[in-house]
Amino acid sequence: MKYPDTAFSFDRSFYANELQNEYRQCTDEGLDVAAWKPLFDAVADLPNSTHKTLLAKEIFGMVSEAKAVKGYHFTEPSDLQSTLHLCKGESLPAFPLNKSTLRQKIYGAWMGRICGCFLGKPLEGVRSEELIPILQDTDNFPL
Repeated sequence: MKYPDTAFSFDRSFYANELQNEYRQCTDEGLDVAAWKPLFDAVADLPNSTHKTLLAKEIFGMVSEAKAVKGYHFTEPSDLQSTLHLCKGESLPAFPLNKSTLRQKIYGAWMGRICGCFLGKPLEGVRSEELIPILQDTDNFPL
């Protein structure tokens, strides 16, 4: 199967270096990936190389097609139509927005998202027991 390169248009080595986090996230999302744990571990343990990146790309493709564990009690769709289907019968309170207010709200939401991602990325996957000593040593605790 050919996977679109757009999924790896960012730093291609990044995904290869985050395979353990990806596995945890998959299991948290209820994806049936338990049989692939040895594969995740083996590729994660490889030295950084083009081969590791290519293997990680294959794992990404496998994960993208993974089904939910049978009996998983949450429904977590990834596409708009499935998400909208789950919202049937639900309504949100409507309030009028003029074009300027809507533009400001969308701008604020995007700026918040960008700032959160940008500031959180260096800490993604770092555990508290690793982070707190670093913060304490640099006089940045509490954060």
